[in-house]
Amino acid sequence: MAKAQEKATASVADAIAKTVSEYFGTVGSKDELFSTADGNVFENQGFAKNHAVTLEDKNVTPHTKANAVEVVDEEEETGDAGAAATQNIGK
Repeated sequence: MAKAQEKATASVADAIAKTVSEYFGTVGSKDELFSTADGNVFENQGFAKNHAVTLEDKNVTPHTKANAVEVVDEEEETGDAGAAATQNIGK
C-alpha cells in the first residue's frame, strides 16, 4: 500500500473512531454501530450493508459501546496548535 493511501486510510479510521466515540458519549441510544470503508457510520447494520455495496471495499465493521475508545483531539484538549504554540517566543 502506498504511503498516501495508508495515510488516507488512517485518517478515515481516526474519523470513524471519533464519530463512534462521540455517538456513544452523547447519543448512546444503541449499543452497537456499524461503519463502512468510506467513513460513514450507521445505527442499523442493514443500512450499512446497503451502503457498502456501492463501495469498492464492501466491508462493514461493527463497533460496540463496550469496546469504544475515547478519541481526544490534542488541539481541543490543550488549546495548542502544535509545537510553535508551546514555545515562549520573545521572552
